[in-house]
Amino acid sequence: MIRLIPDITNLQKMKLLKSALPKGFFAGLFAGAALIAAVAFTHQPAGMPAKDGIDPITATQGNAMVKSYLREALPTNLVVKGMVLMKPQFEAMNKLYWENPELSGFRIYFGKDTAGIQKAIVVGIDEAGKDVVSGSVFSTPGDATGLCPRFCDDQSPLVQ
Repeated sequence: MIRLIPDITNLQKMKLLKSALPKGFFAGLFAGAALIAAVAFTHQPAGMPAKDGIDPITATQGNAMVKSYLREALPTNLVVKGMVLMKPQFEAMNKLYWENPELSGFRIYFGKDTAGIQKAIVVGIDEAGKDVVSGSVFSTPGDATGLCPRFCDDQSPLVQ
């Protein structure tokens, strides 16, 4: 005997499945899109410069940048009043600290990349004041980082 009308329980199951399918589909679509976005916006392909300007470099690359800067640096006899650190240097210091909480401090070297663009090389230091190049070293934008005078707030009550 062939049944043309499904029994109540099967009909209820079909309605339940039909109403749940779009919700489940859109939830899955949303979850998939969120996962792809999370990976796309947090994962940086190897060899690509960082979007925040904080690029991991080797000690050899940092050395080349510092030497490039020193070849063109002018000697100065000015009294140093202070130093300007920009947000990328601070963020590089945070990255170094989270990588190695045993660091005693940080040092910033002035450098230039192969295109002649000013860079600030950020490295951690140990208790003896030695550069810790066995961990990360970062190259950051250096165009607004430097010593005071030059990068000074001459109206600051701290220097009046």
